[in-house]
Amino acid sequence: MCKEVPCIAVILGTYNGEEFVEEQILSILKQKDVLVHIFARDDGSNDRTVDILQKYERNYLNFHLMNEGKIINKGIKDNFICTLKWALSFPDNFEYFAFSDQDDVWEERKLISGINKIKNSTNENGALYYSNKTIVDKRLDILYQEKFYEKNSFLNFYFVSHAYGCTMVFNRKLAILGSKYISNAAHFHDDWIHRLAICLNSEIIFDENSYILYRQHGNNTCGTFATSSKSIIHLLKRTIEFMTVGGGYNRAKLSEDILREYSDRIDDLNRNKLRTIIEYKNSFLNKIKLINSAELTNKKLKEIVVWKIKVLIGYF
Repeated sequence: MCKEVPCIAVILGTYNGEEFVEEQILSILKQKDVLVHIFARDDGSNDRTVDILQKYERNYLNFHLMNEGKIINKGIKDNFICTLKWALSFPDNFEYFAFSDQDDVWEERKLISGINKIKNSTNENGALYYSNKTIVDKRLDILYQEKFYEKNSFLNFYFVSHAYGCTMVFNRKLAILGSKYISNAAHFHDDWIHRLAICLNSEIIFDENSYILYRQHGNNTCGTFATSSKSIIHLLKRTIEFMTVGGGYNRAKLSEDILREYSDRIDDLNRNKLRTIIEYKNSFLNKIKLINSAELTNKKLKEIVVWKIKVLIGYF
C-alpha cells in the first residue's frame, strides 16, 4: 500500500475545535504525492468536534478516530503522544509521521516537502523536519510571514523552540524513540520531540519556507510567541508568568530524564552538556559554568540577555 508514494500518519489532536477543524482536515486530505492516514483523538470536547470527526471516520477509510468509550482529558502533550503510539501500533508500518493542530490550513505540498528533506536520512536516531509558518487571522488574512533561521545545534536546547508540531515531519525511527517515554518536564509534544532529537543528534532539518497558514484567533489552545518585537522586560515578565502560573519548562529535570532514559544513544559531548544543565542550580558557580559553556551564536542579544538572567535566577 505504501510502495508507490510515501505513506504518512498525521496525528490530529482536537479539543472544542468545531469552528475550524473541518477546514484543517480537508487541507490534510488534499495533500499531493503522499498517501495520508489521519489518526484523530478528541480530548473531551463539549461542542460538535466529535460529531465532525465521526463524519469523516464514516466517509474516509484513511481517517481513524480513537474510541476509548469514556473520554479522558489528557492535556495537549499526552493527547498527541497517546495518538502517536496508536498510529505506530497499526500494521501499515507508516514511514513518516506529522502532527496537526485543529485550526490551520495546509498547502498541498506541505507533507511531501518535509518528506523529501529527510527521506535519505540514515541517522540511527531518526530525522526531524520543521519549517516557518505564515501567521494568519481567523479569516486567513495574512498577518505576517515568519522569517526565522535556525542552525541545527545543541544551542537550540537552551532557548524557546521554533519547531512547532504543526510544521513537523519525522520518520519512524524518531517516532518510536519519542513515544517510548515522555518527560513530565516537557510541556508539549512537539517541544519533547525536538529537544529529544537535539540530544540524540538526530538529523534535524529546518526549512525557511512556509507551507502552512497558522491561524490565530481567540480560542487558540496554543499560539505563536513572537520575540522579534518584544522588549527584554516583556520577555522576562512572560517568562516569570509562565514559570509561576503555567509550571514552566524545567530544563534540569528534562535533561535528567533524557539522560536517564536514552543514555546509550547520547554521545559524550551531549552527555556532558546535559550534566552541566542538571547541576546548574546547585551553586552560583555552576550557573556561571552553564552560561560560559553555551556557544551563544545566531541568537539576538535580547534573547541571550533574557536567557542568562533566567539561568542566574534559577528559572531555566
